[in-house]
Amino acid sequence: MIVLLALGVTVVFADDDVAAASASQTVSPETLKAVDQSKRLFVAALKLKGKERIIGLRQSYQKLVEASQSDSMLAPPRTMWAKMLMSVGDRKGAQASLQRAALESPGDPEAFVMLAGEAIRAGQFVEAELAYDAAILKIEALPSDHFRRQGMIAQVESGLATVSEAKSRLATEANRASYQQATLKHLRNWVAAAPNNANAHNRLAVALLIQGELDEAVESFDHARQLNPKFPVTDLRLAQSQIAKGDVKAAMASLDRAVIDHPNDLNVRSTAADLLLLLGDLDAAEAQLEAALKIDADDLGANRLNAQLSRFRRQWSTAAQHLQTLNNEHPTDFETANLLALTLTELESEDARSRAVSISTVTAQRFDANTREGRRARITLIWAAFAAGQTDAAKVALERLLSVGIQSNQISGDEGYFLSRLLVEFGRPEVASAMLTSTLSRLGSFPKRSEAEALAAQLQ
Repeated sequence: MIVLLALGVTVVFADDDVAAASASQTVSPETLKAVDQSKRLFVAALKLKGKERIIGLRQSYQKLVEASQSDSMLAPPRTMWAKMLMSVGDRKGAQASLQRAALESPGDPEAFVMLAGEAIRAGQFVEAELAYDAAILKIEALPSDHFRRQGMIAQVESGLATVSEAKSRLATEANRASYQQATLKHLRNWVAAAPNNANAHNRLAVALLIQGELDEAVESFDHARQLNPKFPVTDLRLAQSQIAKGDVKAAMASLDRAVIDHPNDLNVRSTAADLLLLLGDLDAAEAQLEAALKIDADDLGANRLNAQLSRFRRQWSTAAQHLQTLNNEHPTDFETANLLALTLTELESEDARSRAVSISTVTAQRFDANTREGRRARITLIWAAFAAGQTDAAKVALERLLSVGIQSNQISGDEGYFLSRLLVEFGRPEVASAMLTSTLSRLGSFPKRSEAEALAAQLQ
């Protein structure tokens, strides 16, 4: 990697054109020198103004032309120029250069790979997929030992995994599984193409965890941690996998490692607190939340977890006050509103339960019933209505919700418990029993776990 300073800004050039080229016996030292000179001329030109700057940039580009003419294994000059523009944040100029590269060098895949990446940045996933399809055909036409081939394959598979993940988030439940499988396929291909990329192993591990492939997820997280021991998300995700497997001792070791290595990382502290709540270690979770809130006292996630800690301790009034403040500050945040409504139903107050109905009604209206948030909001609304004495309305709404379908792995532990209570109240104990069995086996600690266990025992 080449790092140069220009106008007080660090310019970092990716190592694919130079370092990767140096590994190839077909690239001469003269070619590498020309690429290096181009990058240095580029940085020098950024310090100039007017005509001198234009002349310097032209000289820089001419060096790329000379390098590509001396060795066709390099990317086309306009593709390399686009990378240099991106290094200083000129994405518009880079986009124009890539478009010209695709027209002037239609047989080279790299401009298409980069255009696909830019489409992903813009949220244009259909355009990204089309560009990747074009790139794949061109990559396959390259010699098997082409030094840029493997790196481009890795970029394509990484990008296609991102596209599949986006499709999964947008898809209906009927189609979501196929997109999740496509994501796994592309992530596995990425790892195969870039076995020393810690991020590739980490993303694969996260996808495996979502699919319930815990053993392989732990293995992938471990690979990521070995490649990059300072990768905080790796240890946190590894802990999550170990918790899911029931290996609490190993999970605690992973959490400790993440916190020791990254004591001032807000995400590490908050995620550690969240996982400790899942383990039921309230005091340890509180210590992590205190550290997180010292880093950023206004962070929504950490404050919401702090309210959840009060719920675990059955300090319902304190939790409700905290959540109400957060709801006032973040009125569109689903998790806060949903948690506030559930908490208000715990208060022995008609006014509080009436507010729970009002809040959950507004939240449910914001989301379609076929979405995960929509179903969760409706469970909360039905429970709030039932707690407020609106029994008939709750029963009708429950039947309507059941007709849509609910999966226990898409709702929280408390939501699973409240839904089961409703199912028992309205004559569906067998469905309640199945829901509780799934919820209790899937989740660790949650505020209403003891009640859920008691109800499950009662239904046996």
